[in-house]
Amino acid sequence: MTSVDAFIAANRFGLGPKGGYLGGIAADPQSWLMRQLGTEDGALPHLQDLPTSEAVVRTWMQARGSREMRKIFSKNRIKPLFRKEIIQRTRAAIETDTPFRERLVRFWSNHFTVSITKGRVRGIAGAFEREAIRPFATGNFADMLLAVMRHPAMLIYLDNQASIGPNSRLGKKRNKGLNENLAREILELHTLGVNGGYTQDDVIALAKMLTGWSVAGKRSPHAGRFKFNAQRHEPGAKQFMGRRYHEDGEEEAEQALRALVKHPSTSRFVATKLARHFVSDSPSAQVVGQLQRKFQETGGDLGAMARELITLSAIWDEPLTKVKSPSELVISVMRMLGPP
Repeated sequence: MTSVDAFIAANRFGLGPKGGYLGGIAADPQSWLMRQLGTEDGALPHLQDLPTSEAVVRTWMQARGSREMRKIFSKNRIKPLFRKEIIQRTRAAIETDTPFRERLVRFWSNHFTVSITKGRVRGIAGAFEREAIRPFATGNFADMLLAVMRHPAMLIYLDNQASIGPNSRLGKKRNKGLNENLAREILELHTLGVNGGYTQDDVIALAKMLTGWSVAGKRSPHAGRFKFNAQRHEPGAKQFMGRRYHEDGEEEAEQALRALVKHPSTSRFVATKLARHFVSDSPSAQVVGQLQRKFQETGGDLGAMARELITLSAIWDEPLTKVKSPSELVISVMRMLGPP
């Protein structure tokens, strides 16, 4: 392959070449990319001293009783922690020797995005990526999906910890109702896509299945972790995406999520997003179809999809029409210049 192929490998798949290393990639750009999918995460050394989401949420819970304590916690812990997360994440991207893997982590973090505009999420957004995205970036989509939906950042961001089945034991006492936010995001943004074939009834059914998926409170020995709260769960059978699910507590939602992974709309939606990110804003039907088939054949093996992406002729033939974001441009420059 040529130096042009090395440039494509370093920029289309990676975060820009490190200074003076483009020639090393040119010897075999495809092998350079493939090796990154079978090695350890090159960003981890920079992220090991950061706190877990469990530790941050537990501390926040302990500060809830007093307005003054909440202010102190926010001022002394959350804002500095968020800045440290950003600095360490950026440093990892600049220094990593597995930039393709790092690009995949960032792609999936964006796919399963949480917003720091909700204050409590700010303190655990970095942990969310480290705990629910990074371990599965070349693993199985279903495993990532379940890890994301059980993570405190996603549950808090989309208010699922406040969702109560109207006919649940707690719902009858408090006259509370469903929150559809998480169910709608799962269907519209995470799996099927907005035109994936679901209806409002499916949103409601999935929201009912997800009732009880919450975060353990401060009195629990597992405070800050995922917890299934049976008292909040909507009882009874649910009809979801043409299938009847019998009452099965926490397992209902897990069965529904695994079924969504197998739905053709999910493989098409994921393949299209991956192709748009790495190939073109308007990828050809052939490129999308090839990635979709790989997803279906492997049961959602994301590493297999990444390897398939590397072998696509369109990757190496297409003009480089993708534009780097400001943060990607800064990271590319810093990788080329080296650490100060």
